[in-house]
Amino acid sequence: MRILAETAERSIVTVLAVDTVNSTGHIAGNDPDDAQELLDRIYEHLDGTIRRAGGLMVNYSGDGGIAVFGWPTSMEDHADRACETAWLIQHPASDAGRIRDMLNRPIRFRVGIHSGLVGLRRMDMQIGSRLDPVGGTVHIAAGLQKLAPPDSIFVSSKTVELCRSALELTPLEDVKVLKQINASAYSLGGPPRAPGIGDSGSRNYRTPLIGRQRERDSVRQALARQDRGCRAIAVIGEPGIGKSRLAAAAIQDAQQSSRLVLIFRGDSRRRTTPYSAVRSLILTASSLSEAATDDEVIGGLTAAGIQHLKDGPLGTVLLARPSGEDASAGQPTQTQIARALVEALTKLTSGTSTLIVIEDLHLLDLESIYCLRLMGENAVCEPCTLLVTGRPESLAEARDIAATVLRLDPLPRAEMRELAHQLWPPGTPLPSIVDKLLDRADGVPFVLEQIVLSIEDAPSESINLVPQSVQSVIHARLNRLSPSAKECAQALSVLGNEVEVEVALQVLNKDSETLLRDCAELERLDIVQPSIGTSIRFRHAIVAEACSETVPGPRRRDLHRAAIVAVTATYSDLGGQLERLAFHAESARNDEQALEYLWLAGLRARRSSANGSLFLIFQRAMECVERIGEPAERRFVDFVLMAFAQLVSIGEFSKMNPYLPRALELAQRQNRVGKVCAALCHMALLSWFKGNYVDCREQSERALVIASELDNLPLQFSAKFMLGSALYGTGKINRAIDVLRELRDVFSGPLETTRLGAVSIPASLIRSFLGWLLMEVGLYEEGLGHAEQALEIATREGEPYSELLARMGLGRNLLKLRRDRDAADCLEVAVNLIDQYGYDPALPHVVGLLASALARTGEPAKAVWAVEAWLARGLQDRTGRLELYYLNAGYAEALAGLGSSSDALAAINRALDIARSISNPCLIVQGLGVRASLLTAFEPSSAQISADLAEQTSLCRQYGLVADEQLRVSLASPAEH
Repeated sequence: MRILAETAERSIVTVLAVDTVNSTGHIAGNDPDDAQELLDRIYEHLDGTIRRAGGLMVNYSGDGGIAVFGWPTSMEDHADRACETAWLIQHPASDAGRIRDMLNRPIRFRVGIHSGLVGLRRMDMQIGSRLDPVGGTVHIAAGLQKLAPPDSIFVSSKTVELCRSALELTPLEDVKVLKQINASAYSLGGPPRAPGIGDSGSRNYRTPLIGRQRERDSVRQALARQDRGCRAIAVIGEPGIGKSRLAAAAIQDAQQSSRLVLIFRGDSRRRTTPYSAVRSLILTASSLSEAATDDEVIGGLTAAGIQHLKDGPLGTVLLARPSGEDASAGQPTQTQIARALVEALTKLTSGTSTLIVIEDLHLLDLESIYCLRLMGENAVCEPCTLLVTGRPESLAEARDIAATVLRLDPLPRAEMRELAHQLWPPGTPLPSIVDKLLDRADGVPFVLEQIVLSIEDAPSESINLVPQSVQSVIHARLNRLSPSAKECAQALSVLGNEVEVEVALQVLNKDSETLLRDCAELERLDIVQPSIGTSIRFRHAIVAEACSETVPGPRRRDLHRAAIVAVTATYSDLGGQLERLAFHAESARNDEQALEYLWLAGLRARRSSANGSLFLIFQRAMECVERIGEPAERRFVDFVLMAFAQLVSIGEFSKMNPYLPRALELAQRQNRVGKVCAALCHMALLSWFKGNYVDCREQSERALVIASELDNLPLQFSAKFMLGSALYGTGKINRAIDVLRELRDVFSGPLETTRLGAVSIPASLIRSFLGWLLMEVGLYEEGLGHAEQALEIATREGEPYSELLARMGLGRNLLKLRRDRDAADCLEVAVNLIDQYGYDPALPHVVGLLASALARTGEPAKAVWAVEAWLARGLQDRTGRLELYYLNAGYAEALAGLGSSSDALAAINRALDIARSISNPCLIVQGLGVRASLLTAFEPSSAQISADLAEQTSLCRQYGLVADEQLRVSLASPAEH
């Protein structure tokens, strides 16, 4: 043996001693190769877990060993890392990490942890070199390990004193090994819970917060509240203006008052990962990692009293493979999922005041933004402060979320001067130098900090040599790094603002010791933040962007390719990584691979009703398809047909219009008959919404022929229902009724409750629409019976979207029957369903019907408010023509009830213009009747009255319709009804 260093390097570290319980019993009687394989897996588990947390296995002994945290690279949080590692050794983050022997018996460990001064020296032995820790700290950790029962972790009070994390500890009595150093011991009963769950808490800054007193007072007042409910505050400003600095101060204030802190930072790679922010908050509040398995998620949330994950809306977001995805089960809406997520988070934080910090709102997915809006409206949670930061482009979203929006302006020159003196290294800069610094920084604290950092090691007279742009300043600092650290910074910047240590190790092909040494150098120059355990994060997005600019194209593509391999190897469930993988694939110029990741991301988004994210994914996929060309045509068809229903449901009619004809043409060329039929059904639906009933009929008839040849019931239903709708629109009412009666007979008995993958229960939808058509021809009792059956099926099955459609049909029927109060009650429930479940596309139709009912029951002001509230949203271009007809017709009746004759006539004229533009005789007959009634009340001598009634009579005779004879009386004296 040869000692490579005469004296040991001395350092205060945390030592972790680990041993396998009964290893001899596990390998006794095994073949030597099997025994070696088991021991190798044990070593791999121990060494991998220790290495990922930044520790170093310095001594192997039998079936365990000694690990050191805080050496050779110093770490402020070495005690926290050791405790977290011990917990992960005992409780791996995934099932794949759990080790069992040949008889399927679990491998168990005992762990001891102690912190103190250690001497470490490198020794050269015949079997190789090793690091030898010297000192009592090592022996005490080993002694605690020997005392620990299987599956236990014993921690000394010296380690506990150094931990910044909250620890779940049970005191131990009479631990002799610690008496000599006047210390005590504890049993660790849970994973370390860092201040600001999911982070190390407030970011480390070189100086105290300067200025921003008004903004900080606003946040402090919100934190000081004791009443229930959520107070949401948004901080908006340009990059580098101090948003994160203000958030860090809020975190520090919350921690000092023992509040629970949850943090999520937006990531450009996850902008279409639905619900990513709230999912992350829920997992971290449950002490679960992003890589947690479904069983771990279910177990963690069940322990907190949250049930039904597998078959409820929560499972679509929190689980990789939720159950209940068959066609017979209803797909939860975005609103259902968002409410469930917010309720779960509220339950997890019950019993404690909470600060939730969301940074970089401009990088959040649309579904998370919607959840934050619901959180800001939460009035039943424990005292909670929601602090959101974002750039100016996210101002509209910030106003939707927060009652208080703080806009950060550049700091005044006096405060910038104070900051410059705080940032300056020891010594006082000359006033002339400070003035030059302030001129360059222009009131932006981050820019000032970067300039100061760039000249810290340079003579003061070199201030004139400082580059003008902040990017150039960062480039100058980058060039002061060692080659290894510079390469590390550049590579990490290509991967993103924050990178997992495990991914970084694989992409950079470095060992943990080298990576830690490089990161320590980057920390010293404030390029990355101090280590927070499992990830490396840049100080600021601007720093990452500037570093990324220095990476040549070929090297960048190599890094993206390596990132795909590393991410795939790190995560067993890639669901939350799909957009990230697509980003890396696109950046590596592998569009085919990117398209496949986007396809999987699209399926996941559709499953969770994340229509906003699905639309963004769809747009990216179409860009990939365009770049790839002919080889992507098959996936183009799949993507368009998969995304159609969800995108149309959010009003993206014009966006889908160009794609469907192309998808139909390609499906025909590819001889994919089922896809051809589906494309025709989708095109028929678009034609219906636009009021192109002739096209709708032609497309649905073609689709029905194909569906019949395929004997495919779901396609037959879709095609035949669209055919009935088209026949109604063109005035072929009796034939439309016959088509729907045929469908009704099919969806009776055993098929009455089947779903077939449809958005609603077919039997309920058919009966609702049939009831509507029967009313148009005067078959009131039969029509009402079908509408009531539709509602009965929907409510019996507990399917809210079917109930909404049934209530629309029933409300329309009740209006025809002059049961206006019943209609109003029915339709108000429909409005509540829309509000509860987010069925917004149906809202103008329902509001229009409700306005008519309210106007006829003496509540016209309420009706006018409902219509104008919808009009104020500016969504007129994102709904169907028929829906706008009913909205304007109801608005006209409501305005008439208030005596606003000119406005009422203008509204019914708009409704009639819509009805005529789509040549819908049923709507024209209704509109003419309403206008004649209004004119009778306001302008009884108008010649238009007789002209309208004559045209109405002619249309009724031509199409077999029955006009609403009693409407005139109703509008003339609404108070009597």
